[in-house]
Amino acid sequence: MNSLCSSVLSCSQFIFGAVSSNIDTQSQTASEVIVFQSPRMDVIVPENPLAPGAVRVVSNKETAGYANWTYDSRHESYELLQKIVQIWREEGIDDYMIFGKDSDGSSFAWEIVPYHESGLTLWKQFKVLFNLTFGAPNISFEERQQVANKLVNPEALVAKSVKISALASKPDAFCNPEVIQNQRVFEGKHMNVLYNYAPIAIDENKLHFMMVPKEHHEKFSELTQEEYLEASELEHKLIGYYNDKGYHTTYLFNKTGVEAGQTVPHWHQHVIFTATKTQELYGKLIVLKNMIFGSSPLPKGELKNRVD
Repeated sequence: MNSLCSSVLSCSQFIFGAVSSNIDTQSQTASEVIVFQSPRMDVIVPENPLAPGAVRVVSNKETAGYANWTYDSRHESYELLQKIVQIWREEGIDDYMIFGKDSDGSSFAWEIVPYHESGLTLWKQFKVLFNLTFGAPNISFEERQQVANKLVNPEALVAKSVKISALASKPDAFCNPEVIQNQRVFEGKHMNVLYNYAPIAIDENKLHFMMVPKEHHEKFSELTQEEYLEASELEHKLIGYYNDKGYHTTYLFNKTGVEAGQTVPHWHQHVIFTATKTQELYGKLIVLKNMIFGSSPLPKGELKNRVD
């Protein structure tokens, strides 16, 4: 099995550099199929994915929330997510969302969701939002195995031409110094923490932040390890701070490509805090409203007050 795994790793280019890893057998657990295992992280096909083909990166060490993930776990998760994106790109999938929900008392996972070119864009986004809100349907073990096989079977990795994103022709707000100055609440070495000018929140504090790299990167695949790790460190600090203030649920997500809903051609990660189930539900309704009608920016005076 080890020699076969080595061959598959070589063929699929699922190579981890500093991260030591092995492919485990595509074993069936109570609810998922394990595709890859590294020292601290697993890649699994969940029983209830947010969309067909989605996989999760989960810790096999820490059982608590995202804020308790160690540096090594965050580093391995970055490597795994990047390799999944690399394999998908070879299959012609360039649009995807990376989503995580950190809730008090629950373990954390990144779910990476592919968006294929076929189908109506808004409908695909709506189905993911619906599954996120009301729970995704279960898929069979055989269906989960098929998803796993695409990640480890070199014959499935057929190179296709990379499409040119429609985002390329749009202006980039996050490369605009005035936008950064108006929304920045913290500046790191590689990342700016911005307050969202149209927050997805209903309580009076409207806690909606964004991690934005100073360098221009359109896609998650272009994000460097240093940028990702600094963003995760800042996210941990925010989660710890607002948990102490009663905000025990955090939504983290980023989108790459128009099919996934990316509207600014500059990678950024949303960090949204909620304190109650009602706030969570209304936040998702705001997302739906924004998908159909567009977002509603705060008045300039209110934005300045919140940033200050």
